[in-house]
Amino acid sequence: MHSRTTAAVLALSLLALGTPAIAQPLPNPAVSPSRTVTLITGDRVHVDAAGVPVHTEAAPQRTGTAFRVWSENGHHHVVPEDAEAPLDAGRLDRRLFDVTLLLEFGYDDASTPELPLLLTNAAASRSATRPGLGFSSSRTKKTEAVKNWTRLRGSVGARSLTGADKVWLNGKLRMSLDRGVPLTGAPAAWKAGHTAKDVTVAVLDTGVDTTHPDLMGVVAKDFSNSPDGPKDTDGHGTHVASIVAGTGAASGGKYAGMTKGARLLAGKVGERSADEEAVIAGVAWAAVENKAKVINMSFGTPLPHEGPLDELITKVTREHGTLFVAAAGNTGADEKVSYPSTADEALSVANTTKQDRLSKESSRGPRFGDHALKPDISAPGSDIVAAKAAGTFGEGSGLPDQYTLMSGTSMSAPHVTGAAAIIAGLHPDWSPGRIKSALMSTARPVAGATVYGQGSGIVDLDRAIRQQVTAEQGSLSLGHFTWPHTGQKPSTKDVTYRNDADRPITLKLDLSIADGKGKPGDSGQFRLSANEITVPAKGSAKVSVTVDPTLRPGLYGGWLTATADDTVVRTSIGADVENTMRILTVKATGRDGKPARPTVKVTGGTVSRTVRIDANGIGTARLPEGEYLVSSTLAEHGPRGEYKSDPVALVQQVAPKLKLDKDITLEADARKAQRQQVSLDDPSVKVVRQTVSALLGTTTEALTYADSDTPLYLGSLGGSEQRFTHVTHLSAVRPELTAEVVAPHRVPLSLTYDEQSPKLVGEHRLDVVDGKGGGDLKGKLALLTLDPKTEDTAKAVKAAADAGAKAALVVQPARPVFQPLALPTFNAAEHRLSRLVELLKAGPVAVKLLSSKDNPVSYDIALTARSSMVDGGRHEVHKDQLARIDARYRPDGSTTSVRPTMTYAPDSGFPRPQAQGLFRLPAPEVAIGNERTEYVSPGWWLRRLGTDNEPVSESGYSRFDAGRTYRRDWNAAVFAPAFGAGAVNRIDDKIGGMLSLAAPRPAAEGAPSWIGSAPMEGRTTLLLDGKPLFSTDATSFGGVVPPRQGRYELQVRGTRKSTLTTSVDAAWTFRSGPAPDQTAVAVPLLAVDPRLPLDHANAAPAAAPLPIQVFAARQPQAAGRATVTELRVAVSYDEGRTWTDVPVHRTGEAWTGMLPATGKAGGFGSLRIEAKDSEGNSVRQTVLRTHTLS
Repeated sequence: MHSRTTAAVLALSLLALGTPAIAQPLPNPAVSPSRTVTLITGDRVHVDAAGVPVHTEAAPQRTGTAFRVWSENGHHHVVPEDAEAPLDAGRLDRRLFDVTLLLEFGYDDASTPELPLLLTNAAASRSATRPGLGFSSSRTKKTEAVKNWTRLRGSVGARSLTGADKVWLNGKLRMSLDRGVPLTGAPAAWKAGHTAKDVTVAVLDTGVDTTHPDLMGVVAKDFSNSPDGPKDTDGHGTHVASIVAGTGAASGGKYAGMTKGARLLAGKVGERSADEEAVIAGVAWAAVENKAKVINMSFGTPLPHEGPLDELITKVTREHGTLFVAAAGNTGADEKVSYPSTADEALSVANTTKQDRLSKESSRGPRFGDHALKPDISAPGSDIVAAKAAGTFGEGSGLPDQYTLMSGTSMSAPHVTGAAAIIAGLHPDWSPGRIKSALMSTARPVAGATVYGQGSGIVDLDRAIRQQVTAEQGSLSLGHFTWPHTGQKPSTKDVTYRNDADRPITLKLDLSIADGKGKPGDSGQFRLSANEITVPAKGSAKVSVTVDPTLRPGLYGGWLTATADDTVVRTSIGADVENTMRILTVKATGRDGKPARPTVKVTGGTVSRTVRIDANGIGTARLPEGEYLVSSTLAEHGPRGEYKSDPVALVQQVAPKLKLDKDITLEADARKAQRQQVSLDDPSVKVVRQTVSALLGTTTEALTYADSDTPLYLGSLGGSEQRFTHVTHLSAVRPELTAEVVAPHRVPLSLTYDEQSPKLVGEHRLDVVDGKGGGDLKGKLALLTLDPKTEDTAKAVKAAADAGAKAALVVQPARPVFQPLALPTFNAAEHRLSRLVELLKAGPVAVKLLSSKDNPVSYDIALTARSSMVDGGRHEVHKDQLARIDARYRPDGSTTSVRPTMTYAPDSGFPRPQAQGLFRLPAPEVAIGNERTEYVSPGWWLRRLGTDNEPVSESGYSRFDAGRTYRRDWNAAVFAPAFGAGAVNRIDDKIGGMLSLAAPRPAAEGAPSWIGSAPMEGRTTLLLDGKPLFSTDATSFGGVVPPRQGRYELQVRGTRKSTLTTSVDAAWTFRSGPAPDQTAVAVPLLAVDPRLPLDHANAAPAAAPLPIQVFAARQPQAAGRATVTELRVAVSYDEGRTWTDVPVHRTGEAWTGMLPATGKAGGFGSLRIEAKDSEGNSVRQTVLRTHTLS
């Protein structure tokens, strides 16, 4: 895996246009859409923008299936109940239900219609399916997933799942020298005549440039089904291959690789990433067909589960004598060493700099799960110069055209691969394990790094060749000892020293072990069986290392060092003596006194867990001793099942601080929670949305919600914590739909439109008829009580429409609808309709429906409790306690209505909440052109504007104070490119810089915020000194730029389907050079902000001159304040065919002028603006249809 160092990454997010106005905003990133993931079972998981599951939908044939949903170590898991048995039997890959990984691999429904699988069994390698080595591949269409799952599940009791011993996910692995090679000791090995000549070495990567002078004679093959074949279009594989075996021919030998004369195989297993299926096929080709002694894998991914490549590496190492060298990864985080380098037999390689320091991006151990030692060894991987594939982008100033510079463990691994090949050539009879241990035991230490960062140290090929004493074990993981430790016996393992010399040698032994804080264990906790050992000539001798787990706990690591004169043998030692753990037991009881199954979440320190509650209302969690926030949230539903938008009741009980210093049983008894009631002094409104959230500092799980005025009960489970805040947020509006039974007598009804429903207009009195009872439906309201397992809601509504029904009322829960419905259709939870159903059984029933788009007022009320949890209570809220916002929603030219929502934050530093739109009832609609009076509780609020459930715009956080009135114009033209704070960043020495343009301009001074209206389609190009670096049809992308000063030009051309801002053509020029290490630097782009005094329709009179103000400045957070020296404005009234220059002059911070009155009513104005500052940075921006002429 590699990261590109000393190069900058520019990621572009272009032309999200719009102009909200809001007070004191804070910058926030753009909103991402929700996604759906279909599991192998056919069930679908809907996730929010952060990948958090918000709704699990059983497949139509599987309605009623229960799911276990939990999160652990940042991964979200959803397991259907009928998958538990094959999972527990080890027949299914747990990654198949890891939603976080499925999204990361690009297996969401928007990205692929299939789920790729791998099957293992003894016969698979004899099949015609490509992978081999006991594996075969399969792809299951998501539309046929239920049928395939039924077949799989039916064979659980048989020997295999559809003939397979195990079904794996076919996962993806990310592709993560002039000075690097000498640091390994390779030149000394060459001088001694050791070059790996004729040793077969394979590189599985992104392919290879077979035309490169350094790689002539390489044998290449494609396993990725690439249209380019084995050709390297990325450059990663060529770079890696040349570190292993490049001749340096194009540089006169200066950039030669590790080996000379090795037989090099290059298997293409992917481009940006590699499928495990392709890797397996590549391994079969390299190890079985071509007898490769060493295989390099510079790819991987942090994985909290085992994967099929673990099994593959074990099998091939033992059966075919191949050593696998793999990159440890570039996360820089603990317990994030990349799979497949985590396999026991693999040689996992960390990254060191040219100063022999551990790179901060290099992934650290221990191995996730069992806390075994990984990585194994280190090698140079920072700023490595090696071959550049033809047609790929190169980095590194002053390098020949055929070379480039890259960094990462991807570059470290091939240094070790080359070293291993040289050892294999010197000792052709050595096993992969002996080559691995020889390299590890002769490595040299990395100062300041633990064993979980560097492994045994930096590879020292010179010593590995010269030194005749090695250890057979490169590392010893003494064990993962779970708490409690009372009665646990000491663990002892041997290190065997081998002496290939003609005389015995006496080794002095030193054991240096410490925990993560550098503290050694208790006296006698780690001990050797001897402090000195004599190893006979041509023989071996053992020493024992023992750990006593009953003494001080901790994650321990270090080295056993054996020395004698110039001989130094290092063995990595590790042991995890688990800290004190406690059992939290939760017993949950519903308001009816029966066992309940709430969602129980535990948060504290590095722990974020969901406790599984069983059918008896009991759940347990094993947690480190400490303090935790524990929340229990219970949504009560009717007998027909779950309807999350409107439960019978919602109960949340919280322990802000639970001190877990012993085993504790927590009673979550919903009967003890108290009703929270809120009354407003406006009887015309109704609560339409509620959310409750328990916050610990800025940490929270997804909000719990109800899209109704369902009864809310709150209660404390004890404890207080200064950082704790509980928030109840209620939204109230005048209902879009008012309904009541009017005959035989009046009964209020709570109905909502289905999201896919057409609207009724005005007032209607309708007779109610059972839609399945065979009665006359013509002109009536059809009541539809449907079985979600067997009946399709859309078809039932269509049948009612064909029978002449005027509208339909669907009793929830019912099967969700994803296409437009044939009738105006209303939803109501079954508990809301019990009285209507009783009346209908007794005789005729009529209802009155009043549908209105008028939405003149809204309330967003935030009730907070700090430190301690509240026990419900009654709250009277009056207008004088609130802030008032007079909001006007101008037309943006692309939509007729919006659905505003507000989100409360305890303070201005709170992270932007994730969108929770999917499967929530739509927020009330506001017609474009309307005004609305909006009342909010004092505090910080974030606003989103959406169309139906999709959030398409967002403001920053703004503070509103009680008793004050604010004026806000939304969608105030001009819609033109503008910048949020630090929108165009350059980051050097690490991938991840962002360049995002056109976060929209403010509609009022000092009010920048983010919004996207109609999407732009266009092309974006970045040039350096007049030469294109990259270009894309997308309006967002990332690209690497060279680590040198230069003049850049960013060109953006785009169009959108709208009546305003139909076209944007803009170009920015700026100077930029390398940024400080790991620091995001805002580049000095010049932004222009045109402002016109337009009316509520974004129009201006055609017959009168129109004042214009243009503000020009560098993007926020850009260094320096260069003076704008030139600014020119031109206007067009014929769609840009002809332009008229507009004289402007500086007035304070703005440039002002008058647009001439030469346009015609009904037409449009367009603007072209050019500006330049004193340092030569410039902008040229043309926007067609900036405003309407009236």
